[in-house]
Amino acid sequence: MVGVNTPPPIDFRTRFRAVLESYLANPALTVDLLADELELSRRHLLRRCDDAFGISPSQLIRMTRLERAHALLGSGRCPSVAHAAHSVGMAPAYFSRSYSARFGQTARETLLNARRVAKNDSDGTNR
Repeated sequence: MVGVNTPPPIDFRTRFRAVLESYLANPALTVDLLADELELSRRHLLRRCDDAFGISPSQLIRMTRLERAHALLGSGRCPSVAHAAHSVGMAPAYFSRSYSARFGQTARETLLNARRVAKNDSDGTNR
C-alpha cells in the first residue's frame, strides 16, 4: 500500500524509457546493461518488454536511436550524418544501413532536404 509520503510506483514503460534515454548516446548500451539498471534478469527484461511494448529490448534500443537521429537530421541543424550517428551511440556504417531500412531514404537525403527547407524558410522563398 502506498503511504501518504510515498510516491506512487513508476510503471515499467516509464522506467524503461528513462533508463534508455539516459544511456542512448552510449555505444556500449546493451540489453544486459538495461537489465542491470532496471534490476531485472535479462530473461525477465525480454518478457517485460514483449508484454509492455510488443518488441524486444534490442529492437527498442535501435528504434529509439533511429527516431532520435531522424529528428536531429530533420532539424537541419546537424553538422553531418556521422555526428547524428555518434550522438545516438551508433557506428556510422551500421547507422546508415539501419536508417535507410527504417525510413526508406538515406540519412544524407534527410539532412540535405532539411537544410534545403531551412534555407528556403530563411530566404523567404517558401512563404
